[in-house]
Amino acid sequence: MKRACVLLLILVCLFGLSACSKKNVDKVFTSFVPPKTGTVNEDIQVDETNHITIVSTNTITPNPDKPDEKILIVTYDWKNGSEKQKVTHGSFLLTAKQDGVTLKPNLKHVDDKFKLVTPIQGGETLHDIQQGFELLSDNEVTLSIKGSMQVVFEDGVPKGSYPVEVPVTVN
Repeated sequence: MKRACVLLLILVCLFGLSACSKKNVDKVFTSFVPPKTGTVNEDIQVDETNHITIVSTNTITPNPDKPDEKILIVTYDWKNGSEKQKVTHGSFLLTAKQDGVTLKPNLKHVDDKFKLVTPIQGGETLHDIQQGFELLSDNEVTLSIKGSMQVVFEDGVPKGSYPVEVPVTVN
């Protein structure tokens, strides 16, 4: 009986010591934090696995009879940095704003709409993807590229993720 009590007492002490030793160690959560802004021709990592490079922007006037109706064509490359096959949808979101208003997408004048849904393997890059946006004026446009992460940890504190903003001049 004495042995059982001594053994039990030793086990209780060991569990108590192990619990006390971990008490002062805080777990710090970390994640990839995207930059707030980017530039044209820069490799922009928008989340843990997706890299976007805005290659060029071009403004077109599709109807010569309506010179005020202009479309901004954005050409970019996307690198799938994951280990899985993916398409652009669900990997990142590219939107545009001008004069504080979200621009309406327009794919009528892009070269290859199918690149938006073309699957690529992890580590591969899909080049010359295009998206179009209907312009409101000749003022600067801000492209927003949001990765697939919903939360980022800055200094161990969880925060909502945000898009990387890329200013472009309307030409």
